[in-house]
Amino acid sequence: METLAETSLRHTVVPIDPFHVSRFRRLVGLFATIPSATWLLIDFIMPALFMMLAYHFCSKSWWALHAPNHLSVELGTIIFGGSVALCSHIFGLHDRSTSQTLPSLISKALLTMAVAIPALITISGLVVFKDIGRELLIIASTSTLAGLILTRSIAWHFATRHPECIGLLGNTAFVAMAREVIEKQGTAVKLCPIVLDESETHVVSLSSLHQWAAFMRMDELVFHGDATPEISKALFTCMDHGLRVSNFASYVEKSAQYVPVNQITENWFLANDVQALHPHYMVFKRLADILVSALGLILSSPFILLAVLAIKLESPGPAFYSQRRVGLRNRIFSIYKLRSMRLDAEAGGAQWAKKGDNRVTRIGRILRKTRIDELPQFWNILKGDMAFIGPRPERPEFVDQLAAAIPFYRQRHLVKPGLTGWAQINADYGASIEDARHKLCYDLYYVKEASLQFDLNVCIRTIGAIMKGAR
Repeated sequence: METLAETSLRHTVVPIDPFHVSRFRRLVGLFATIPSATWLLIDFIMPALFMMLAYHFCSKSWWALHAPNHLSVELGTIIFGGSVALCSHIFGLHDRSTSQTLPSLISKALLTMAVAIPALITISGLVVFKDIGRELLIIASTSTLAGLILTRSIAWHFATRHPECIGLLGNTAFVAMAREVIEKQGTAVKLCPIVLDESETHVVSLSSLHQWAAFMRMDELVFHGDATPEISKALFTCMDHGLRVSNFASYVEKSAQYVPVNQITENWFLANDVQALHPHYMVFKRLADILVSALGLILSSPFILLAVLAIKLESPGPAFYSQRRVGLRNRIFSIYKLRSMRLDAEAGGAQWAKKGDNRVTRIGRILRKTRIDELPQFWNILKGDMAFIGPRPERPEFVDQLAAAIPFYRQRHLVKPGLTGWAQINADYGASIEDARHKLCYDLYYVKEASLQFDLNVCIRTIGAIMKGAR
């Protein structure tokens, strides 16, 4: 019996290639969904060009008259471009989400310039040995600020006016769940459900799936879990017609950079071989951890000393304390921290830490917001119990509870725990099992994608999280 969808196809459309149907939207999508690396390049080139133009317009500026040669000008433009690119990445201007409001975009751009301009002045004084003229600085900074906002606004406009069309192939429950997850990501996409009911009577016939995808001008088809032979055959036909095809877990990973824990099975770990980290990466990471922790202990010692004095003045008791935590391959170790809570904070046993926790002292709130309380963990990194980047270590009491409630929770221990991590800069403070589940999605993504480039990205984004007081 012919389905309603097949009747619509027979009377309204001739089978066509989805690639040709959505070619314009895909070209637009190249701009609408610019990856972070490309934004980084744009945010380097754009301010550098504005600085060069400002230099030529301000021919009477102090810097222009006293620059000994063009090398000083070129160094100044490179410093300005690098400062803006780095700060824009720190404050999240390279995020691919289009859900940011205009006030949020403007505030991030202002924060970027508020840090980039002092960095330019300081570095220029040290490298170029010249002050930058006020007129030159005003023109370059205001034009760059406008450029940061304008480029994001244009990208947001194209993404919302010409969104990608994503087909969701599965039963009613999957389509509802997938729609909720994708809409929470804040990306501009148009969702097109293709429902397969429980009795396997297809609302859209699988034999005409590629035609229906062309008719609906889909760009990608997302299916649920492991496809049956019948569905696989239909998906291969769609691929032959130029349609992108992926399972739901893979789609979420590439679009939102986390692993949907509830949508994966043991086969996900076997297929991705998450323990196969390159040996050269592991050696380099350990050397970097030793260098960073040694340098961190030296540079942070004045802050630690001041924090110790402040803790002692506010309340009696030790300034340092240790806790048992679960590390690599479920090994228990002692983590070191500056005390930020009252001495009787856990008189009734281990408790979840949460936002606005009344057990935290006044000094402790400052230490937590600035993450100074975590500085003694440089010693844990130096010893090898932890790495600088990795999932945050949890207490054994909570690990047992969370592992019983959340699938694959112990698999976050396939890598060393870290002082900071991907979950720390993307998820809120964990105060419940549901919060822990959300953070695990990001931890597993790090376990799978761990690399030097990823570690560097986490380091840079951590700076922004600290400066914004995200804790």
